[in-house]
Amino acid sequence: MGALHDRVAIVTGASRGVGRATAVLLAREGAKVVCTARTTPLLEEVAAAIAGAGGTALVAPGDASREEDVARVVGLARATWGRVDILVNNAGIGILGPLQGARTEDFDRTMAANVRSVFLYSRAVIPEMVAQGGGSIINVASISGIKAFANVGVYCASKFAVVGLTRSMDLELREHNIKVTAICPAGIDTDWAIGTGLYRDEVAKLDRLRPETVAETILFAATQPANARVTELIVYPMSEEGHQ
Repeated sequence: MGALHDRVAIVTGASRGVGRATAVLLAREGAKVVCTARTTPLLEEVAAAIAGAGGTALVAPGDASREEDVARVVGLARATWGRVDILVNNAGIGILGPLQGARTEDFDRTMAANVRSVFLYSRAVIPEMVAQGGGSIINVASISGIKAFANVGVYCASKFAVVGLTRSMDLELREHNIKVTAICPAGIDTDWAIGTGLYRDEVAKLDRLRPETVAETILFAATQPANARVTELIVYPMSEEGHQ
């Protein structure tokens, strides 16, 4: 029996990268996982992989920055399994470059995907978690949420906002036995920002974290003893202090 036997988890951005690795790992540990993202075929692949390994998953396509989609996904989790124990706010995008060349629409897209999504999903599950006596909200931020980088200003602003929101939520919700954690990894070997500020040949030269490594930190946050909580986890590769 896994550490998360019969617990219900929602993972946003579950179609690839950290989200996919997290959905698979939580299911392996016994959680019933709601996999949500905008790309249905990729979500179905994740759910099939989970089912093939003996796990339980539900495909729930949706845009994490749209209020109606969030309400539908959370409602589907409740209707199917009656509760939500774990929320992993992982959905996000990266559009990098100098601030002087940044487009307003890219700023708005980044804030919607990286910050608004955390706000909407967290707000949607909190009443359920309060009523059931607890839960875990895990927000995937970034090293860019605690450390500034040149040419990453808009992304940094979004992830600093996620860290600030996480810290406030922790103070508000711990009295309800709801644990809130920010995961702050350095660069990860995914398609994040490839073509919107990073290039595959550049990324290949760097020692980057694996998505599965970050998923393990998310599992660690979700499996703390009842009388303990982890509020922030910073994850670096062994070779250096951290990069984008």
